[in-house]
Amino acid sequence: MSLRSRIRDLHTSAVVADNEHQVRLRTGQLSDLSDRIATVAQGLSALRVGLAEVRQLKVEIPADLHRAAGRATDGLRSLAAELPDIAVDSNLDAAKVHVSNTERFVSGLRSFVADNWRRHVTQPLPPINRELVDALAESGVDVESIRVALESAQGQLLAIVNRTIPLKGDVDKFRTAFESVRASGDQIGNVVDPDIAKGIVGSQEGAGMPLAWFTPVRLQALSELGIIDRFRVRLQ
Repeated sequence: MSLRSRIRDLHTSAVVADNEHQVRLRTGQLSDLSDRIATVAQGLSALRVGLAEVRQLKVEIPADLHRAAGRATDGLRSLAAELPDIAVDSNLDAAKVHVSNTERFVSGLRSFVADNWRRHVTQPLPPINRELVDALAESGVDVESIRVALESAQGQLLAIVNRTIPLKGDVDKFRTAFESVRASGDQIGNVVDPDIAKGIVGSQEGAGMPLAWFTPVRLQALSELGIIDRFRVRLQ
């Protein structure tokens, strides 16, 4: 083999090797870009649902925010559809800038939705005297239905409150659970008069209630609740 032939062969091998390197490099870039698009598209989809929920809270929302989210979604879909046909030697700078801009938009949208949702779900809940519920149950008053409804509502609230971004229907679910807690509190108030409730709770504490508290009127109320036989006089 002549020296000239050898040099030509070496040059050809170098070109092939360089092309293979470029292909591997571009494949990695396209794969990374595709993953970024998929991630931001998934997050944007969830945020559009969350934004629709937050909109029901009557908070001030920038006029173009919904349309901007829609345009961002459409842009990602178009870019994802174009990726498979992009040539190996094409410039990816424009696509990368597009994805980066969308990522910044999604970050701002996430903060907006999360902040408004957090303010809504951290509002004070209706006051519930769990100590009274437990005391009534231990005293023999039938409050099981109230207890079940209360625990169910509080469990639903806990699950909803722990979400950073609301899911579809979460505003209605929160409202329903919130009102269920309120209704449970009202039911407890209807079961027993606050003055009698104080005596029931106090009787289960270490010091008990003074004998003077048990007036004829209060004894009659305890009798109507069907729990008067559970009380005992303890001499000290």
